[in-house]
Amino acid sequence: MTTRILVIADLHLGHESLSDDGLRPKGFSEKIMTNLNRMINPNDVLICLGDVCFNNDAEWNTRLANLFPPDYCKRWLVRGNHDKKSVTFYMEHGWSMVCESFTLEAFGKKILFSHMPKKDDGWFELNVHGHFHDFGLEKVKEKEPELFALLTDKHKLISLETLHYEPIKLQRIVEGY
Repeated sequence: MTTRILVIADLHLGHESLSDDGLRPKGFSEKIMTNLNRMINPNDVLICLGDVCFNNDAEWNTRLANLFPPDYCKRWLVRGNHDKKSVTFYMEHGWSMVCESFTLEAFGKKILFSHMPKKDDGWFELNVHGHFHDFGLEKVKEKEPELFALLTDKHKLISLETLHYEPIKLQRIVEGY
């Protein structure tokens, strides 16, 4: 079976106030889990660009580990601003790799994976990141002007809200989906 690389960001599993505030539909956590179960195949690599859950870290990370044990697929975590546990915690909960950011050459591009966008110093061709959800550039400019100032055409936001709460194939990201 061919190895595929899929990317997801800002799961915020268990963060029910996102539904209460109208930012996500009711039951979004279970929808994400169902979509992951449906879409991830053996030998795939799932890259999570941070913010796995909000509270109940052990419960949600255990559920993910039970859904995708290490011998089924690889799960790589780029920690986000809500991923406060130790690297050891995440590794003990089935993540194959845990880091703050990393680069990978794939599909003819040097890709930087991070939770928040990184400054373009010319050493990556594409920065695949999360953090902004589907807030829109005006809100990002207002709330996080220092991050907004970094954005170039090399930055590609992965937003679960716009991706129907599903992971996306890295190849589609590179091709500009």
